[in-house]
Amino acid sequence: MKIQISKRERDIPDVLRVHVERRLGLALSRFADQIGRVIVRFSHADGDTNGAHTRCRIEVALRPRRLDVEDTDADLFAAVNHATERASRSVARALAQGRP
Repeated sequence: MKIQISKRERDIPDVLRVHVERRLGLALSRFADQIGRVIVRFSHADGDTNGAHTRCRIEVALRPRRLDVEDTDADLFAAVNHATERASRSVARALAQGRP
């Protein structure tokens, strides 16, 4: 499972990068053999011109399907935590339904 972190308008501090990799590793490790790659994107929330809220979007590439989850929060770490939990539940649900 490859984890790729990209940014649009936000700089990604090293501590956040490590947090993202750790959270995703814990949340998705049991599905690692069925996941091709994971892309995490950070951007400003829609309509938030002052940049107070950040969107964390996680794209999980299951073979051959793709799942997208996102969360928006003023705290980058909270947005990552919530989006990671959603990604884990979505992957588990998709694999349980037998249609990756």
